[in-house]
Amino acid sequence: MNILIFGDSITWGAYDPEQGGWATRLRNYFEEKDNDTDIYNLGISGDTTADLLNRIEVEAKSREPNLIIFAIGINDAQFIHSTNGLRVSLDKF
Repeated sequence: MNILIFGDSITWGAYDPEQGGWATRLRNYFEEKDNDTDIYNLGISGDTTADLLNRIEVEAKSREPNLIIFAIGINDAQFIHSTNGLRVSLDKF
């Protein structure tokens, strides 16, 4: 089974140098329990939903996933003072 995990820095594992974040912990769990499951951590620090949409097709085609997990949105909700609004509008999100 191939599992793809898309997300941002939280998915990637930022600020967890010892364990690598939740996606790496999930991969480690499956590696201990089941050698037939491959988990791909495709989290990228700073990614928004628009960034994810730009790369999902290529990533999914090349890995042929059975399951895709999305953990994205915190960067979309970032408030930008210079524009007095969110980084990604609610409509686009």
